[in-house]
Amino acid sequence: MAFELFSLPTITTVIISTLSTAIFIMCWVKTSQAQPSVMTSSERNPTQHLSEAAGRLVNRLSSALPDNIILSTDVKAFETSVNAYWAKQECEVVPSCVIYPKTADQLSTAIAVLKGEYDERKNATQDIENTMSEGLFAIRSGGHSPVAHAASIKHGVLIDMSHFSDVIPSEDESSVAIGAGAKWGKVFEILDAKGLAVAGGRNSAVGVGGLVLGGKSDTIPNCPNISKTKTYKAEFLSFLSDLV
Repeated sequence: MAFELFSLPTITTVIISTLSTAIFIMCWVKTSQAQPSVMTSSERNPTQHLSEAAGRLVNRLSSALPDNIILSTDVKAFETSVNAYWAKQECEVVPSCVIYPKTADQLSTAIAVLKGEYDERKNATQDIENTMSEGLFAIRSGGHSPVAHAASIKHGVLIDMSHFSDVIPSEDESSVAIGAGAKWGKVFEILDAKGLAVAGGRNSAVGVGGLVLGGKSDTIPNCPNISKTKTYKAEFLSFLSDLV
């Protein structure tokens, strides 16, 4: 995803205009931040509750991406991943497995397996809505949303984008390519070292992918064109379509 960059003087008015909002958010976070979640013994191995189709999907992903999957049988790694969300309600939604693609080819493989599973389930029944009621997959960028199922899925496949976290400014420093799994704290740190800035999340732990797809273009109203959400969404969706 490409973002337009701004020099530091350009964003001075932005900082002033959003100061009161930032103070409010910090106060809200202090009073409402969730406590870490602890999975019960029955949740430690969700595969025992999986449908035949869900179990089949886990096996196919294990065969296709053996080095990029965390199964519930690897209790420590699985719990670490599931409990990595900011909000407890997201931690309580336990997937069947977690996929950690590190390259575009690996992500493409995961998507191809998921697409094949979807087509197989669709062709096996006319009642596709009920067949897919348990879900198929979810994508996690930063995992900062307080809404359950925003970046988690029960008994489905969780795709964690954390390895797609590169922050690469262009040669003329007019734009920057940011991985969907990057968090805004890292983005700001790298750009600040070059005297640059970009509109992003108000919290450093917020993921780039989630904010871009769920954010609004009027987040900072006093700085025109600072957030081109529709353009970013189009570029991101085009990237996904090219993978398949």
